Amino acid sequence: MDSQVFDRILSMIRDRGRSYITKQMKVVIFFKYAREGISQCSLAKTVGLSQSSISRLISEIVEDIVQSAHLHIKWPETKEEVWTMENDFLKKGRRIRAYGVLDGKHFKTEHPAGSGSLNRNYKSFYSFNSLFVSDSSNRIFYVQLSALGVNSDSQMFRDGPLGRKLAETRQMCKIRSLPNSNIDMGAFLLADNGFGLTKEIMQPYRSSSLSCENMLFNRELSAVRVTVENTFGLLASRFRVFQRALNLTPRNSRSLIISLSVVHNIIIGDRQIDSNFPPLPIIIDRYQSAEAQRSALKRYVLQT
Repeated sequence: MDSQVFDRILSMIRDRGRSYITKQMKVVIFFKYAREGISQCSLAKTVGLSQSSISRLISEIVEDIVQSAHLHIKWPETKEEVWTMENDFLKKGRRIRAYGVLDGKHFKTEHPAGSGSLNRNYKSFYSFNSLFVSDSSNRIFYVQLSALGVNSDSQMFRDGPLGRKLAETRQMCKIRSLPNSNIDMGAFLLADNGFGLTKEIMQPYRSSSLSCENMLFNRELSAVRVTVENTFGLLASRFRVFQRALNLTPRNSRSLIISLSVVHNIIIGDRQIDSNFPPLPIIIDRYQSAEAQRSALKRYVLQT
């Protein structure tokens, strides 16, 4: 971690009265815990503090970083930002002009006391389920966490604010022509079949309808969708605490996920927004259904 990233994290940490541990040392200890994934007991022995001091330190650092999360995990606010995000995927050689990729992620946890089987997921381990949306650079711009593990991705999407955000973004960005074509399309995310097909979320064809053309389309779509899987991989490799079951309190465990997502974004850096977009003509949405839009997107992908 370079000094600029460290200093940005340090600026989020509050002074909490008199302490013989400096803020700098607190941040160093916290990152040792997050990066090495060692237990609080082992960390306490390594740095010469009591386990209760380590537990309190981690809770305080996580709380402070989460307070600044809204500044670093941000949904795009302007059409120019969304269009920049779409172009960033195209610049990486992809033929699908999405502005982000959506997926669910189960973060493994020790069995929360008194939770019964509410945190036991379909993969038969205890977890907190989550929804993440990332851009072409693996920058996270949406996180939704569930207190439970039994909630499916589709349940979380239905009960959360993401559907509203997608509709507002599509309305803000209007309809644009895809590059070098007469096919028009609004702003959308990519996701797997765990979510419903809508005009705001494009997904691959299911195995029951896999023609040769659909298979080619799925392959191109999957090449873009892997971005969010790479994001999860980066989180786990940077912060090995995610490679084992989280053992903080349920609230602190969820806050740890948010805080390390913030650090992940700071490491990647801020998005550079291109403001040099020409005025757009008014284009009417010509698709009667999400399936019609996906068919048009397939035609574009297979023709380019």
